[in-house]
Amino acid sequence: APLQEEAIGIVTDRDLVVQAMADGLSPREVCVGEVMSPLVSTIDENATLHEALVQMDVGGVRRLLVLQRDGAIAGILSLDDVVEGLAAEIAVLARVARSGIRLEADQYGGVRVPG
Repeated sequence: APLQEEAIGIVTDRDLVVQAMADGLSPREVCVGEVMSPLVSTIDENATLHEALVQMDVGGVRRLLVLQRDGAIAGILSLDDVVEGLAAEIAVLARVARSGIRLEADQYGGVRVPG
């Protein structure tokens, strides 16, 4: 099928569970248009992560269609993407903290730091 210039909806795993399976429809037979959410929340690719999270919160959505300046689709940002990114950053912070504690223990002696 040719690529369309604008999004007319979005289908998520939740749409499939709530609408298709709850109504007894087979995912193999249901049309995407029957289960899609027609409201697509969009955000500019230059928006901050905070702005994206606020928009998800206000809109009650877990995914945002990311648009380029010219309106072309750049991708999709999901809440899961955000959580994974933040978890990776928190892991780095934990390593830095442990490293600093070890350094201080070595400098000032006596305190043994696990890990």
